[in-house]
Amino acid sequence: MRKITREVVEIDKEMRDIIKNILEEKEKIPEFLHAEKEKISLEERQKAEDIIEKRKQEIEIDLKRRLDNAKKEYTVSKDYIDKTFNKYREEWVKEIFEYCISE
Repeated sequence: MRKITREVVEIDKEMRDIIKNILEEKEKIPEFLHAEKEKISLEERQKAEDIIEKRKQEIEIDLKRRLDNAKKEYTVSKDYIDKTFNKYREEWVKEIFEYCISE
């Protein structure tokens, strides 16, 4: 009987310690959750910043490409206009001169 009583007391003591530890861990849950929330928040913010930075770089590259294309198109158009003007300039001057004289 004494042995059984001693075992029951030991088991009770062990269970009380286990319950005490569980309750201590339970008290730490809000702090742990708050820390995890902050960690996740920081990670999500960092991911968002990374996505924004990547998108910004993509936009800058696209804008630069489009600007380069526009400059090339402008140069081609300007060259065409310059060549056309130089080719027909004398003819146009004569036509304008003759028109002015004939009026």
